[in-house]
Amino acid sequence: MPELINTFRDIANLQAPALVILSGDLTDGGRQSEYDELASYLSTFRCPVFIVPGNHDSPVEDIVGRIIAPFKSFDALLAHRTSFQCAAFEVAELRTAAPIQTRFDWSKGVAPPRNVRKTLGSFSLNPASAAPTSTQPWRIVVGHHPIVDAPEVHVAGDVIGGFDALSACDKFGVDLILSGHTHQTWVGRVENCRTLLATAPTLSSPRIRGEAQGFHAYALSDNDVVCDVWRWVETAFVLEASNVHPRWPHTKAMTEL
Repeated sequence: MPELINTFRDIANLQAPALVILSGDLTDGGRQSEYDELASYLSTFRCPVFIVPGNHDSPVEDIVGRIIAPFKSFDALLAHRTSFQCAAFEVAELRTAAPIQTRFDWSKGVAPPRNVRKTLGSFSLNPASAAPTSTQPWRIVVGHHPIVDAPEVHVAGDVIGGFDALSACDKFGVDLILSGHTHQTWVGRVENCRTLLATAPTLSSPRIRGEAQGFHAYALSDNDVVCDVWRWVETAFVLEASNVHPRWPHTKAMTEL
């Protein structure tokens, strides 16, 4: 859908956000021709871009490459980085896509402890040295699969280790975990968890799940975040909803990873 993704790019270039986040499935089957098109598209953004791989981004036709180096083409993209820092927030990648698994459905997610430790180790502020407060930069984790599944989703992430990963992020002081995969919008918290979870709708896939293509726009402040949901309607994006979610102070932190 070239018109849709080009319009999204034009909006980003006009609004100049601090960061554009694309939460995976940036190709359909991990083909090199798709990665070439993706690299060209990403180069047209005038603002920083943060990308993570999804289950569609490993090769579907090259089984050897899928086993040996499933994200070689993804990691080679100039736009790929595993962390990003600015004055208002810090972002770290949590790679949940696992092209080879012991279960039948390889589209589902995995969050092994080593990935979680790597993610939390990317943040510049060591929680062992100071208890986080609401005046510190937001800590944001981005993965493709929702770390835990939201209610009433049509496409579940079924992340192995997801609840343990969420617990570790919450204890560490992660404020927000962003994801995709489900093609549905959801923002909220699970019981006894301070970390806010957000799953964005699909931006361009024709495989919609009862919701039109769209994207989230976040405005962060010390004490809350405003999440705007934009939807593609015929030939333009229109604002569907705007909701404020509080940022809960993190009073506990892990002393080691």
